[in-house]
Amino acid sequence: MTAKAAAPMACGWVLACLLAMWSPAAVAQEAAQESDAPPRQRVTERSPIRTDTTFIFRFRKVPSTLEAGDIKVTLIATQLPIDDREYARIATLEPGEHLRLERSPVMKLRATAPLEIGSARLPTGNVAADYPGTYGLWIQRTEAGWQAVFNDEADAWGTQHDPTFDRATVPLDYVVTDAVGGPLSGRITGTPDDALLAISWGEHHWSVPFRIAGDAAPDQTSRGAESTGPTGSTNWGFHGGDLGATRYSPLDVIDASNVDQLRVLWRWLSPDTPLQDGRRERRTFRHEAIPLAIGDRLFTVTSLSQLAALDAGTGEPIWVHDPESWRAGPPTNLGFIHRGTSYWRDPATGAERLIYATSDNWLIAVDGASGKPIADFGDGGRVDLIAGIPLARRPEPGSYRGNVTVSSPPVIVRDVVVVGSSIADRPTTRAMPRGDIRGYDVRTGRLRWTFHTVPQAREFGNDTWEDGSWQITGNTTVWTMMSGDEELGLVYLPLSTPTSDYYGGHRPGANLFAESLVALEASTGRRRWHFQTVHHGLWDYDLPAAPLLADLEINGEPRQIVAQVSKQGFTYVFDRATGEPVWPIEERPVPASAVPGEQAWPTQPFPTKPPPFERQGSSADQVIDFSPELRAEALEILEQYEHGPLFLPPSVKGTLQLPGSAGGANWGGAAFDPESGVLYVPSFTVPIITTVVKGDPARTELEWVGDRVHGYGLREPFGPRGLPLFKPPYARVTAIDLKAGTILWQVPIGEGPRRQVEEITGDDPGPLGSGTSPVHALVTKTLVLVTKAAGRTEDDPGGLWALEKTSGRQVGFVELDPEPGSSPITYLHGGRQYVVVATGGGGDVQELVGLGLP
Repeated sequence: MTAKAAAPMACGWVLACLLAMWSPAAVAQEAAQESDAPPRQRVTERSPIRTDTTFIFRFRKVPSTLEAGDIKVTLIATQLPIDDREYARIATLEPGEHLRLERSPVMKLRATAPLEIGSARLPTGNVAADYPGTYGLWIQRTEAGWQAVFNDEADAWGTQHDPTFDRATVPLDYVVTDAVGGPLSGRITGTPDDALLAISWGEHHWSVPFRIAGDAAPDQTSRGAESTGPTGSTNWGFHGGDLGATRYSPLDVIDASNVDQLRVLWRWLSPDTPLQDGRRERRTFRHEAIPLAIGDRLFTVTSLSQLAALDAGTGEPIWVHDPESWRAGPPTNLGFIHRGTSYWRDPATGAERLIYATSDNWLIAVDGASGKPIADFGDGGRVDLIAGIPLARRPEPGSYRGNVTVSSPPVIVRDVVVVGSSIADRPTTRAMPRGDIRGYDVRTGRLRWTFHTVPQAREFGNDTWEDGSWQITGNTTVWTMMSGDEELGLVYLPLSTPTSDYYGGHRPGANLFAESLVALEASTGRRRWHFQTVHHGLWDYDLPAAPLLADLEINGEPRQIVAQVSKQGFTYVFDRATGEPVWPIEERPVPASAVPGEQAWPTQPFPTKPPPFERQGSSADQVIDFSPELRAEALEILEQYEHGPLFLPPSVKGTLQLPGSAGGANWGGAAFDPESGVLYVPSFTVPIITTVVKGDPARTELEWVGDRVHGYGLREPFGPRGLPLFKPPYARVTAIDLKAGTILWQVPIGEGPRRQVEEITGDDPGPLGSGTSPVHALVTKTLVLVTKAAGRTEDDPGGLWALEKTSGRQVGFVELDPEPGSSPITYLHGGRQYVVVATGGGGDVQELVGLGLP
């Protein structure tokens, strides 16, 4: 598309501004933060360019604005030697137009107000600097989004990618990627208060401050990896809304005044339907897809691993890619389920690709425009994920299900695709495949690195697997979603339990990195930091959700944090660069195991803040008390089992485990409001009885296993007269102030056994929450939107709840049939805000349902 100049300016303003705003203190601070980057050299006025010089700047207050709507661009007044006149220009850019800045051999800047740069201040006045050559900077809005191009018109010098720039510690930036011999292009992102445009030429880097106000464009289309916080985008470009899994959208077309008017606007029937007709072996457990909304399209993955593109306004299909993974037969664990894909856009060419892993263990790259495989990615568009994993088997038609599958989308950070897996939870052998995490090149599919989740010989953490158990123990994977920080270059892994879930006598030790939050360098796979939330796990307390990244003030200090919600009802909060806990986490004594051969770890970590969002421990004060009679009956049932505090080990008698292995929190994670600093945690209560029995040598190598009669240790305890044993709520949303580490409110989701209690006691207890399936949430400018499946009775339907953010008061509800099984998303298309959620599965038809105002 040909772009016309909207407001010519001198690029000298840009570069002189950069040279003038150099701060020795700021540069020294950056160098201290990035010790492995090349040293920064001081830049003085009238200094010539040195080919070995690297400049990286960080600005907090900005002199120019870039706004939404008509894209108003305001620049400060400058004094330039081009024609000896002062300039103060305002440009209005429409899609397809660009703002072009040119420079002359000598430039001068007149700062109209003091600017803060780190700890230094730039005073007003004239600053001059010599700089050879003529350069151009284009800031352009296209139909696909924002693009910035920096190039010399004579093409006298080449452009190249400098990997040191990947480690620049800037808050938001224009990221340079491979564009050898041509213009550099990338993305512009920001928040209303802090933004940065960084430009690289060869070994040189410059940064230009600017500001984005409101919805600046579909910025999540430009790279496939954005800033960790909300960018103001109208899209939903990641499974968690953004790379940091905040599940936040700034949209407010739907608000408390009209949310009760939400209606179903369209339905999309999954192409799995004809493939599943009459074929029980292809039936899905639940429709758990999280679609992406990018531009005018939706991208989703079906339960049978078909990838589809839809019209974002109508739900009409555009294309479907079927790798025919279903022919291999049902995968392990939950069978046919899939949660979605990841999106990446080549900043040099603008080409889009969708990258996801299939149930039969292939990593696939598909062209976003056509739905065709990317020929030069791996082998004809796919990479074998079984290769290199000892003992791994993919499912084969008519045979055993296999022991490895993938059901969650990968995460893409710094052009590396990071992939986890799901490994059979009910092993009969001590030796199982490891859940190693792999990083693949986003362009070629080449394996870049492998992180051993069970550390091998001479690797960090190997000594926590005693008696050589590291050689055979498997599982310990990421079956759920991950998150990342493009600025820090880190990917965050929520890891699961090792082989096997309820007995660890064959793997003595603390067992790193099982049930740990691990931060890896995306480019290399090297561990940056870790925290183990459960030592020597015996409860199947996998970390179930993508870690959530947020920027906020705690005790008056700006912090970049990562918050991890857990099945046991804790919220662990860390500095996301260092792993230092924001609030103390205490190692406290926990009960020992009475199972022969088991060596339960003597302590477990307990966060001191925030308080738990779930009931913990199966003690007498937790049983129902709707009436004295019901409480007495509940206490009698309680005494039939081992019961006590959190982390009471499984037993031969049967241990009441609360929370159970499903949570607490589950794979839907939490949602974060960047304006208030409040975290909204959806969770549900499903206690279980964890029972172990002596292993039958004819059926298993394991000395002790979960009781098969009771569903492998997963029998739900029933309370008196068919009611739950423990107190409500049985599904809830908890609002946590992450600035203070306190709970603001907690409300039930769903009716639960409300009518049964009323029939027994004569009193209406109000909504009790439905502890039948995970709860999912997102947060918008004004609302918390929550989805959940139906309860056990007809008067407890599934659907979409709308809650006020400040109080949790319900302001809207839309019943959905089939019931929802996944996290909702929201986006803006044609001026209308949509909420889309996957429904069905488990025998019902699978659909995406688009909701909106009439």
